[in-house]
Amino acid sequence: MSTFNKQALSFRMNDNPVMSYWVRYLPEGASQTFVAHAPVVLASGLVVQAANPATAVLGFAVRAGQNTTAGLVNSEILPAVDGMSIFGNLLTTAAATRNFLAADVGTAFDLALSTTLLGASRPGWYFSAAGTTSVRVVSRHGDQFPPNVVNNTFVAVGDTDPRVEAVVLHAVRTWL
Repeated sequence: MSTFNKQALSFRMNDNPVMSYWVRYLPEGASQTFVAHAPVVLASGLVVQAANPATAVLGFAVRAGQNTTAGLVNSEILPAVDGMSIFGNLLTTAAATRNFLAADVGTAFDLALSTTLLGASRPGWYFSAAGTTSVRVVSRHGDQFPPNVVNNTFVAVGDTDPRVEAVVLHAVRTWL
């Protein structure tokens, strides 16, 4: 069995006509300190970090929040649209270690924030087995891979802290 390192979320956009507007620039809310790759939503027309666990997702931050006055800077986001795959670690409550189960593929989980996922004082988002509100695991692919390259990295039953592919649930997506 393998143990996967806990890493930040990563993304892949499968072949899709929406690639022409893959990155969007929207005004950022006041004092936002979210990490890069955090799920974000619009509140009063401004980009802010999603709730923890995420119950609505507009997209994902390309860079960290800039901690400034509301509307003064733009936040760069990847919209949560059809065809977008998210890769992340599947863990338990509070980002504790978890083993992969065959039944995990096709199951919905929470998208949750841990303040220490990536190390002391280094927050990160992960798929949490504590709930079923945000994402659905669609593949045992261990992580994203370059185009035209076969990804032979599959998570096996029993692997610890598995890194899997998921999609944002339609009920959670707020992208128009």
